[in-house]
Order: sequence, then structure tokens, then C-alpha cells
Amino acid sequence: MYGLSPDNLENNGDLSSSATKFLDEDSLARKFGSSKELVISIVEALQGKSNPKTSLTDFIEAAQMVGHCHYEHQTNWGKTLGCLYDSVAEDMNTSIGIHLRGWSSSYICPDPPAFLGSTPSVGFEAIVQQRRWGTGAIEVLFNKQSPLRGMFSSKIRFRQRLAYLWVLMCLRSIPELFYCLLPAYCLLRNTALYPKGPCLAITVTIVAMHCLYTLWQFTNNGFSVRSWYVSQSLWRILATCGWLFSIHDILLKLLGISNVGFVVAKKTTPKTMPISGYEPIQRQDDGPNSCYVHKFEFDNSCHFVPGTFIMLVNMAALASNFVGLQRSSCHHEGGRSGLAENCACILVILLFLPFLKGLFAKGKYGIPLSTLSKAALLAMIFVVFAVGY
Repeated sequence: MYGLSPDNLENNGDLSSSATKFLDEDSLARKFGSSKELVISIVEALQGKSNPKTSLTDFIEAAQMVGHCHYEHQTNWGKTLGCLYDSVAEDMNTSIGIHLRGWSSSYICPDPPAFLGSTPSVGFEAIVQQRRWGTGAIEVLFNKQSPLRGMFSSKIRFRQRLAYLWVLMCLRSIPELFYCLLPAYCLLRNTALYPKGPCLAITVTIVAMHCLYTLWQFTNNGFSVRSWYVSQSLWRILATCGWLFSIHDILLKLLGISNVGFVVAKKTTPKTMPISGYEPIQRQDDGPNSCYVHKFEFDNSCHFVPGTFIMLVNMAALASNFVGLQRSSCHHEGGRSGLAENCACILVILLFLPFLKGLFAKGKYGIPLSTLSKAALLAMIFVVFAVGY
């Protein structure tokens, strides 16, 4: 965090002779700012003094000065020191910078686990948070701390290089969107999406094995089948409703049209029962409205348009198949749509079940008319295109 690398330290942890210039008074002021108390505490920390004579917390005025938003101006904070600001995902950006300097990390697993309950409690806030994380991850890919730069660095391991490429996670939203629409498209055109016969059995077996394995992971850690289902549903919703907009944000930034803003996600810590070890958290009764704690909330945000659109398209495809309104054709090289495509549409609807409930709910738990109108228009265009061309 202070901008040093393992090369600047001796075997006993002291600063090497080549790094003593780091403690130069002018250099320290340039790096860490004009607070003498802060500089003194940093020097003592770098010299390995475990019990400094003075503590920064003893100086209220100094703490207020350092905590001011203008303190870091004309210093190296945010550039080479502390949390790096080149991305709205500053924690990821900082960790890559630390690893590129040669430091290694360790996995800390406290008992009880840290940060339980520190997540957004409603759907919209979770989607906004994931949008920011996805955008920040792609920002990291294009700035000076990029993991692609680490590919050519000897100080970062090959497995770390591969692990950091998960910053491409928001690109997953594009295939997720296509996979959610393909079964409906094939039903509307009356064409086959999945292979027939033994090949279909192999495909179903692989999917079933994956589902059973993830379900076993959840139950093995003490969670319920419902938790597993909610997790699968939530990741589909976050990918299509959150990460999809991350691509929009980063494209506008790369084209120089607009910058990415830091949007703070509201977080609430629910009342919880004491936990032991790593057992899943148990909620207490939160009062008369406790039955609404797990309900998905909607508003007029554009984030809910893709999910509503996906729901309407799949419902329209199933309805058209039920009444026999699919596109008719003299021949289909790949065969006609059948049970597999219908089951895939039903599966998509189950994964986007909060949006189906939102069609009939009222208030903040129902999809607003403006969002529903936009999604319905897009769904109508999709259906006309699928049936007419």
C-alpha cells in the first residue's frame, strides 16, 4: 500500500540501502502529503517499529486534515499509493498493482466469516452494484494495471494471470442474453435448436450433471435447495440486467463519449441470529413486513427492461406453440421444434420468475408500466422478426 516492493526490503524486513531514499523528507511529503504526523507514523511503520511513541489517533486535527477529500491532491495517493483510482473497481485495481510489484497474498478465513449481511437487500441495488463491478473490471483491463501487462511480468505467477482474466466477466452477458432468447426464437420459427436422439440425451445428461454438482455444493455447505435455485436465478438476472449495461458504459468511455461514474449501492445489515462456525446465516423476524424481505423490488430503471423483455418473449413463444401459431414451412433441414425447446423456454421463465411475479404484483413489487411498455415493444419486434423472416 506504501508503494514498495519486496526488492526494497532486506531478509529481516528492514528497508534495503537502495530504498533509504524513500525516507527522504521531501520525497515523503511529495508521496504522502503535508501532514507531519502521518509521515512520522509511516516512517515508523516502514522501520518496523511495533510500538511507536505516538499514534495518529492522538492527533484529532491531523486525522481531520488527512481525512479531508482534498488532502490527496498533488500527492501519490490513488496513483502509486493506497487504493488506486484508475477504475471504479478500485480494490481489484489495487490488488493487481500489489501483485505486479512482487507481493504475494494469503487467504484469510475468519470465524465467523467476514462481511455477512453487507450486501444490497433489494434487486435494483444488487444489479447496480454488479454493473459497477463489471464496468470497473473492464476498466482494469485497459489501464496501466491491466492483467494483460502481467502476462509479461516475471513477478506474477501464471495462475494469477489467468485468474485475473475473470475481469472479462461482464462479457458473459452477451451469450447469456442469446441463450435466453434462442429457445423462444426457435419455437417461433418452428425450427430445432437441440439435436435429436442420442445427442440430445448426452446434452441433457451433461446439463443435469452440472446442476446436480452445484446443488451438492450448496447442500454440502448447509444451504437449502431453494438457496441453490435463487442463486441460479440471480446470476442469470445479474448477467442480463447488470453486466449488459457494463458493456454499454465501457464502450462509451473507450469512445470518449462519457466517463464512468461511481454509483454507490445502498447496503443494509439485517438482524441475525448468532452464528457458529460457517453455518448459513439465520434471519430473525423483522416485524410485520418480514414476509416481504425476500421479494424482488422494481422501479422505472432501465435495468429491468432486459429481464422483462426476456420473460415476455419466452411467454409469447410458449403461447404461440400452444395455439399453433408458429411459422410454417415446407421443410426444415434441422427438423421442427419440439419438447426440448419448450422445456428450455419454461426453464428460462423459471430462472426469471421474479419478473413473472412482477407482472401481476403491485406497488414496488410490480413492474412499472413504463418498463413494461418498453419491454413489450421490444418483444413485439422480436416476435415479428422471428415469425416473419
